[in-house]
Amino acid sequence: MLAVLPKLVISSAGEVDYSASNPADLSALAEHAQDTMQVAQLGLSAIGLLLVRAAPEMDTGEISGDAIESLGWLMAELGELAGCCFALAASCREHLADAAPRPP
Repeated sequence: MLAVLPKLVISSAGEVDYSASNPADLSALAEHAQDTMQVAQLGLSAIGLLLVRAAPEMDTGEISGDAIESLGWLMAELGELAGCCFALAASCREHLADAAPRPP
């Protein structure tokens, strides 16, 4: 995903100009963004399952508060990453639909 992002055309306003960008790059970016979103969501799910299993150790103090705080920050960042990837993939696909209309 990071290799494709610099290939997008940026408008004078500093925003991505999807209509001027290469459709192949938009398609690749949409796929990579969706894959990244899925990995982030699966990671959040896994962390949630680990926290459920570790709940007794948290109550006894075997797991530090710092570790729990760090997991919270990680989960917040992964959630934001997933949301940004969703918006990016949706924007790419929306402009691809305009660029190549589907056959009747």
